[in-house]
Amino acid sequence: MAELSIIDIIASDYKNRLSIFRRIVNLDRDEIFVSEVELVIPENVTEISDTRLLPIDYNKINYAARPLVSPAFASGSLSYNPETHLQILIIGLGGSQINNFLHNAFPMANISNIYLLMDITVIELEQEMVKIARKYFGLQQDATQRVLVMDGKKYLQEAAEMNHKFDAIYIDACPTIFPQEEKIMCPISPFLNPKSITNMRIALKASGHTIVFKRRLLNYKRPDIIISEIDLMKPKDHDQIDLATVDTTQLDVDYSTVHYGLQPLVASAFLASTLHFNDNADKQLTEIGLGGSQINNFFHYRFPNMSIQVIEIEKAIADIARQYFGFKEDKYQRINITDGINYIHNCKSQADVLLVDACPTEYPFDTVQLCPVSNFTQPEILKGIYKCLKEKGSLIIKLLLNSSDVEGEAKKIAATAEKVGFCCMTIEMLNYYNRVLLCKKSNFLERSQNRAEVNAKIEEIKAKLFNTNF
Repeated sequence: MAELSIIDIIASDYKNRLSIFRRIVNLDRDEIFVSEVELVIPENVTEISDTRLLPIDYNKINYAARPLVSPAFASGSLSYNPETHLQILIIGLGGSQINNFLHNAFPMANISNIYLLMDITVIELEQEMVKIARKYFGLQQDATQRVLVMDGKKYLQEAAEMNHKFDAIYIDACPTIFPQEEKIMCPISPFLNPKSITNMRIALKASGHTIVFKRRLLNYKRPDIIISEIDLMKPKDHDQIDLATVDTTQLDVDYSTVHYGLQPLVASAFLASTLHFNDNADKQLTEIGLGGSQINNFFHYRFPNMSIQVIEIEKAIADIARQYFGFKEDKYQRINITDGINYIHNCKSQADVLLVDACPTEYPFDTVQLCPVSNFTQPEILKGIYKCLKEKGSLIIKLLLNSSDVEGEAKKIAATAEKVGFCCMTIEMLNYYNRVLLCKKSNFLERSQNRAEVNAKIEEIKAKLFNTNF
């Protein structure tokens, strides 16, 4: 990454109207700016002493970026209509002007019952660029806009393999050095090779857009992290009614699916051959961490005779799951309000699958292992989990790791589990910072499988679980 400068420029037009722009520039090539946004000038101001105090004008987008943004609308892939649910991928953050503009143009209508939104994912290779965008260009992450620091080419590959679809993909991946000898500077060459272009095609929806009603559980202090999300059933004649008038609190929960980001977590039990597609009436699933109850709800819906026990430390979370996320107890599904660690120490029956989805609700910025809370990956607790599983049982842990080396951190946890007798593997999830840790007592795992083979098997399982009528 080149050495960059942030400069504010004051300009006036032929009518002496002032405008102030903020740019990211490489002073070695100052005829080219990396990014530019316009600032808001307060009314009736006669003197501006410090332009750093002026807010970003999210309603405007630089003239050079307009031809990049508009084709998706002109082609019909995107609609300038807030009553749509659109998935947008932007590779290359820069000064965050494109995502800021779209995020402002499609505001979130209702944070607890989300149904009118544009969901924006931005991929940026350089952590420093994210810091610049936050400090100087008004970047804000929330429930409908997130930035992942990773290689955009790798993300496209993962999105294609995991069948994650977008309505529009914007490639704005430019260098910051701008070498004189390069004929094509934007995008950088990896995004022009046939493999990347094929992945873009695979990651795009076939056509049009769909209306999706969702409900999310969020911490307002960290709205960029979704604690839980479920799909809601669409109202009758949803394509003929004013969506703004829909009372989403009256919509039923769609138990037949799981958020795409969590689907590898569910599929892992089938990859391990612990659960089967047809009948699991003789199986016992124990889940530690209820959240919005979407995982256990799906299992209960898909396999109504399977025994499911949920361990949740917070009674308030259980009440939320019952009231808003469709959680219901019966003779096959029950909840135990207790500390998951205490449960492991005192478990009286062995499970076929023990799934740990025990995340905090605070998500501190300075913690590497966010999920599960660190106690669950300590050797003594893993020994307890080992005893709580049947001989052919599987341990599945959702990992959320705040690290530049996510795979390395995940493998450290896997190594700890293997020291107590497990055989483990890590499985990628859509979010770069997430991994599934899949462990079994028996040495069942084919360690010769490469990542692509594992992902392919996960996709096969997901197709059977989530795309099949039964």
